Amino acid sequence: PDESIHIEGRLPEEQINEIVSNIFQPLGFRVKKITRLPYLCEGDMERSYYFLSDYIFVLEIN
Repeated sequence: PDESIHIEGRLPEEQINEIVSNIFQPLGFRVKKITRLPYLCEGDMERSYYFLSDYIFVLEIN
């Protein structure tokens, strides 16, 4: 990506609300569904693995 998105909020729910209200809605999209996709990622010297989550958004045009 050529640009970064500044997202505030500590909790995932707060960050999702930021994305929806500051990015998706101004562009004319409405969130139809959201899901969380947990997965394990290869670790490093500190930990053998990391537990991460991705969020998938299904959008529709308003």
